[in-house]
Amino acid sequence: ARQLLATGDPAGAASELEALTERGGSVDPQTWLLLETAYRRNGQLHSAHEALTRGLERHPDDGELRVRLVELLGLRHDWEACVEQWRALGGAARPHVRALTHRRVARALRTLEDPQAAMEVARDGLQHWPEDDDLAQELGVNRSRCTDWAAAIRPAPTGRGEPFAGEVEDPGFLAGGHGPVEGRVEVDSHQAPRVALLVDGRVVADTYAAVDAGEDGTARFSLNARDVLDYLGDGDLLELHAGDRPIRLPGDADRLRVVPGFPSRSDELFRRLDAGHVFMKFGRLTVGNTPGRKRAILELYEEVAALIQRERGQVLQPFYGNLLGAIRDHDFIGHDVGGFDVGYVSRHTRPEEVRAEQTELARLFARHGYHVELHPWSAYVRRSRGGKVFIDVNYAWFDPQEGLGLSYGWRHERVADADAYSRPRESAIHGHLVPVPGNAEQVLAQIYGPDWPIPIQGFDPDAGITRDERYLLTRAEMEQLEAEDPDRIRVRSVLTADGEVVYVG
Repeated sequence: ARQLLATGDPAGAASELEALTERGGSVDPQTWLLLETAYRRNGQLHSAHEALTRGLERHPDDGELRVRLVELLGLRHDWEACVEQWRALGGAARPHVRALTHRRVARALRTLEDPQAAMEVARDGLQHWPEDDDLAQELGVNRSRCTDWAAAIRPAPTGRGEPFAGEVEDPGFLAGGHGPVEGRVEVDSHQAPRVALLVDGRVVADTYAAVDAGEDGTARFSLNARDVLDYLGDGDLLELHAGDRPIRLPGDADRLRVVPGFPSRSDELFRRLDAGHVFMKFGRLTVGNTPGRKRAILELYEEVAALIQRERGQVLQPFYGNLLGAIRDHDFIGHDVGGFDVGYVSRHTRPEEVRAEQTELARLFARHGYHVELHPWSAYVRRSRGGKVFIDVNYAWFDPQEGLGLSYGWRHERVADADAYSRPRESAIHGHLVPVPGNAEQVLAQIYGPDWPIPIQGFDPDAGITRDERYLLTRAEMEQLEAEDPDRIRVRSVLTADGEVVYVG
């Protein structure tokens, strides 16, 4: 089994080890650890979990098995169970705790909204592994979450007396919130003004103000860079500019000074930005759509589209932000990072038939070796468990009243011309021709409104959303799919009875 793992055959290693466990007799803890490793490397986290559970039934006091279970639960995003097992570790397990263990427990606690405990776990880990960059990052993030930013970010006017180009109406994350900073800026032409956030004089995020100027000659903007707070410290300066002019900040200031009581990590922020990271629409700092990442995403999209065309005779098109990018920019949108939004039009109109079609598609993906994460409105599809490149397969339908429904939702008047939608049309995205709706501009107006051509970095995809929940997968339908193949299919979010989205793991 070790040789098979060393030569890149984890499935073969798991098969050999399972045969060993079935022979009866004494199976030592190292065998169970090796079996967990084989399943984990093969992306079979459910089976890896079962291997550890079986091992602990035989060896309930083995510290290394218990530590590995903590780490695996963190990897599976079973946050509560991860923390519970961590707190239950006895003294015999402590010699087996690693930096990785601390990182996963700290992340679990942070996700469970206990940043103070997460910070303590990360700090304890750094005492033993002071050079671990990921632990240092975890400490910084949780320290940020424990900071009163409304008090730590203060007006620091320069006194230059320059006329303001606009003003902030809602400070959002600049006052410690999670939402975007929003405001209005002057419009003196038909071009959308560019709004930029600066840290110590350097632009770290930007967006555009909508061009539909109000009666006062101003246009609104929305920009989210919430994660910037994870890198700020004493002495950092924040500014917002529209073009070359400052925007009025809280306290009637043209800049803000940061004084949280700990050192700045802005050099790490700039290093990440230089390496290609961007602030995505939710304010998270993440790896951007580099040319290599774009190629990998489009290869996966074309591979899955060919599978659906061959097996189902349906066309997989860019949806939502990626349809917007294909039509407006002929490329990916810079701040729209994550899953590549795609979808198909159902052949059915009734809710139960549309849902059944999506569940069969999830089964098709699993049968062909893909890993699937289920949401009520879509399926994330990856070649390997936890892969950074994935497509987000949504769906659409024309209901009996002939209105276009979209699984994630829409905000404006619905498209009603199915023939226009189905008219063959292609558009370029990063040099690849992709199929798009024949009336793509009308579809984008249904989703985003008349100002869809204007890039808005802080766009909130849930604001004002309308969903027809009858067409969305139920919790029971998704859990049935997961039970059929738990190593390849996992439920990631469900809808409550009142339509609230609850994330699972």
